[in-house]
Amino acid sequence: MVVFFSEIKKNCGTVEKAYFMSEMANQFYNAWVTIMGWTHPAKLLCMWHVNTVWKEELRRKVSNVVLEAEMYKMICTCLEQTFENRFEDCQNGLLNYLESESKAECFLKCYAKGCVKKKTQWEYCFRLCMSINTNMFF
Repeated sequence: MVVFFSEIKKNCGTVEKAYFMSEMANQFYNAWVTIMGWTHPAKLLCMWHVNTVWKEELRRKVSNVVLEAEMYKMICTCLEQTFENRFEDCQNGLLNYLESESKAECFLKCYAKGCVKKKTQWEYCFRLCMSINTNMFF
């Protein structure tokens, strides 16, 4: 990515953007900041990628189709909240549910590590002031 972004900079100059959208891995964002040498743009996670990771992790870690569907619906409900306090309430309910469900233990660890800490990068309520509601897939 460093080589790719270096070529962009060589041909287009420094690209200054307020937002940078990528998948969940940090290497794209880190390479962009390194090469463009600009102050750190707000990092946003592509919802298509986040959604794909959620589905894959549920399938791998829960192994109960009914429970997977229920958990996925709860996660999507959290995602769609447009007010931060409603999102926090929804996510707290989700986390409490995951803690109480023995088959969700592995997924809970993954979700807490990868999503709870990065909520400002993927949750709709944190994107409202940015006028951004898209992903990299389209």
